[in-house]
Formats: sequence, C-alpha cells, structure tokens
Amino acid sequence: MIAREWDVPDEVNEGDTVTIHLRDDPPHLWHDGDPVIAQDVVTQNRLQYYQGTPIWDFIDEVEAVDEYTVEYTVARDTNRDVFMANVLPQQITVKHDIYEEYLTAFEEADGEDEEDAALADLLNWRIELDDLVANGPFVPQEATAQRMFADRFEDYNAPANLDHIESVYDADWQIPNFPHFEWLFADEEEELPNFQARNWDGSRANPNIGENDIPTDFYEYRPDLQDLGESLGFNFDDEYLGQREVRQAIAHVVDRKEVTEVMNAQGQTQDYIDQQVPTTVTGMADNHAEEWLGNNLDDYETYNNGENTDEHLERATELLESVGFTQDGDTWMTPDGEVWRPEFRCPPAWEKSTDPTVSVLRRFGIEAELTVDEAGAHWGNVIPERNFDGIGHIWIPLGGTGYHPWAYYEEQLRLATRDDPGYPIVLSEEIEVPETIGDPDSDSMTVNIPERVTELAQPLDDDQVREITAELAWVYNQVVPQIPLRRHSEAPCVNVEEFVWPERHSTLDEFINWSSEVMAHGGLRAKYEGE
Repeated sequence: MIAREWDVPDEVNEGDTVTIHLRDDPPHLWHDGDPVIAQDVVTQNRLQYYQGTPIWDFIDEVEAVDEYTVEYTVARDTNRDVFMANVLPQQITVKHDIYEEYLTAFEEADGEDEEDAALADLLNWRIELDDLVANGPFVPQEATAQRMFADRFEDYNAPANLDHIESVYDADWQIPNFPHFEWLFADEEEELPNFQARNWDGSRANPNIGENDIPTDFYEYRPDLQDLGESLGFNFDDEYLGQREVRQAIAHVVDRKEVTEVMNAQGQTQDYIDQQVPTTVTGMADNHAEEWLGNNLDDYETYNNGENTDEHLERATELLESVGFTQDGDTWMTPDGEVWRPEFRCPPAWEKSTDPTVSVLRRFGIEAELTVDEAGAHWGNVIPERNFDGIGHIWIPLGGTGYHPWAYYEEQLRLATRDDPGYPIVLSEEIEVPETIGDPDSDSMTVNIPERVTELAQPLDDDQVREITAELAWVYNQVVPQIPLRRHSEAPCVNVEEFVWPERHSTLDEFINWSSEVMAHGGLRAKYEGE
C-alpha cells in the first residue's frame, strides 16, 4: 500500500477535494531506489485521462500539492463507496521521469490527429526487462512466455499499520522472507503431475482436479467462488443475433448446468459443480441478485439453468418462429430459407466453455460453428473488427470495483455503450425494453443506459438504489447481451508444509487474486525452523 492516509468526505459532492497522503517515512520505493512521489500518481492519472479511463468519470482535476500529497477534485456528486472503489485501489506503475515525454506529447498535441499519434506512440511502446522500473517486494529478473523469475527487493518496506482502514485493504501485510520466486505459466495437463510430485509451492487447480487428487499432507486445497466466469456474448450488428428474440431463444436453449458439468468433467463433487451454475440472468452474481432484487427476483426470466429444460426448448422454438425461422426436419432455417450457421469464436482460454455451448446449440438443430482463434489474433483483430456472430467471453458481474450495484452495470451494460475496440459487445445508449418488470408483453419504454448507470453512482437512499438496480437488471434480463455460462470457482492449492499463507477467509485471503497478487502484496512467507 503506497498511501498512508486519505481524507474522503462523508458525502462526496461535486467540487470537493479528496486528499491522498503517500508514505514518506520511509517512502515506498521504485526498484531504482527513487521514492514513489505524488508526481508519479499525477502523471499516471493524466495519461489515463487521454486514454479515457473511467477514473475520470469521478474526478475533474488531479494535482501534486507537495512531494507526497495528491489532491483530487470531485467531478460530480457520488456515492462515497463508489468513489473510493474507483479512486483508491490504484496500482501505481507509472514513474514520472520515464513517462513524462508521453504526457508532454498529449498536452502539446495540436488537434485530434496529434493526440491520436501520441496515443499510438504510448500504446506501441515496449520496454525491455532490463529497463523496467517497477515497485513492490520483488524485482523481475527474467521473463519469457513460460516463466518469470524475480528476486526480493532488499529495500522494500512493508506498509505501515493504518488507524482508519475502511475497506478490504485492512490486512496483516508481511515482508517476504525468501530470496526469490519463480512464476510458471503451465498448461492444465501439467498441473496434476506437478502437484502429485510436490514440485510446485502453489497454483490454481483447474476444475478437472479434485481435492482427493492433491497430496493433503503437503497442500491445502482452497476452493472459492469468484465474481467472474465464462459467458456467451453476441454481435448486435448480426442480422439474426441482433434480434432480441433470437438472443433470448439461445438463452433458453443453452443449459447452463450442462455446460458447467462438462467443464468440471472429472474430480469434483456435485455440490462443487452446482454452486457454479448461474441460476439467474440479471448482470449480477446470484447472491447479489438475491440481495438487491429480493422477492422480486422471481419476476425475471431465468432462461435455461438446468431446470424444466423441455419448457425452455419449447419457448426457444416459439421465439425463433416468431421472427420467421423455420425447421427443415431437425435443422433450423433462417427467414431466407438458408441453413442457419452462426459462427461462434473464442480464444483458446475459453474453448472449454464455448465448445460445449456450441454442442448444445447443434443438438437443438442450430448448425452453429466454432472457430478457436490464436489469442493475439482474437484480441487484436476479431474483437476490434467485430468479426463474429457470437463470442466466448468473460463475465464479470462486479467489474472488480466493489459490491455496490453501480459496479455490476458499469461493467455489464455501460461499458458496452462506449464502443471500446477491446470489448466485444456493443450496445446502443438507448435501449427499448418492456416497461413493466415481469411482464415481457407490456408496452415498451426507453432506458438511457449511461444516464441510469451514472445516476446509480450518485448518493442515493436505499430505496432509490434498489429502484434503479431493478430497472437495469430488467434491461440486462430482456436484452441478454451475454449469457453467463458458469460462475468461476478458483481452487488454489498451496504448500502449507513449508510456507505460511494468508489465513483462510481472512481479509487478505479474500482480497488477493492470490496467484498474481500474493507476491506483490507480501502476503506469503516461508516457515522458520521449528515452526
């Protein structure tokens, strides 16, 4: 943690000042020995402004008041939790004297063309490992596509104990007491043999590895549901999948429980599998949908969650026929009389979820095709060019920014209205849906997604938050931009024979994405002799 203190008003209103005090006694250090200072933060935030980063939805100005003090000017009245979730959890990776020339290019740009050129220069810049200046407890020494090797930064100082922690960062941070670590990028088939041979000190276990497969005298198996998972998304410009009735039909066909079971084909208990099946389609994880929608959750269409599958398939047939599709034997034909062959694409990481989904569609008579792209081509060409009908994607109901409902719909709906070339789903800002929640045949109403999501981030009372949340959940439920296929369950296996990991279900354990962040946050140490 680079900040030692922050002053955030109880009510965050337009024009307010929020002050962040960085650690200065001793300061947090870059790996070249320089302190992390306020100007580093300002430079990072200003570069984010030119890149359109969402932090600038909440701030109007950022200023280095002195060497270790940053001041933000609030852009608009904002719910305090939402503001803190978007401004405080920043990872500072920009060192001012390295990135200053890129910021200067933006600030001196004369017109849009020069700004675009400055952005291209920044995005295309590649730094060599020997020139990398980072911060944190470890210094990368070697990095390839298969491994990273890092040495402990001997001048690293653990964050001071803070006396007014208000968030998940309230944790017992530790300085690592081992000299280096190696981080391997391994294929799934390599995992089980390496666990059984006790070659690794920790890893995520893929869903096909069960607790009984792991040597329990050496490892602790830590399964946890995550607020993310695999999904099936749609190209709204496609002639057929651009129609709401067709997307809803697909959602009635795809049995999410079946897909989840295929993804957990070996080594897992039924209870472990069942908890991963999304039972609702609201843009939220099921437990959060229950919390915010309460008894009204029954008003929302569940689509095919593995219950009453025959009824869902009948409904899918009705929906497809309502927009002109017909069947030739068991095969679905387009309104033009051609065999319907929607192409679904995914990178290798999502083949495991997209392949069984396509198989379910084919069994229903939709001659769906699956193309598995090389990862670079998928993200660099397929998504920016929207060269797909449907897409295997990732579903993040929280957007990584906290448990306020704003976070769900900023990620699930508003992001899709920004026409971000890196995001596959594109929605119009204004969407028509049935005006009565629970009655899909009611008259239409128009919902402006950016306006309603922005309103949800304002300081509202609980009833107002629930009203807007219910409306946006209804939009997601009826529009179906994505079908959540599975709520991902991480199953880290950690060496508890030789290391002390964050206590199970402690604040730090709940916060970290352990495999990538436990090292960065110093949440791990080797056991001492006799411990």
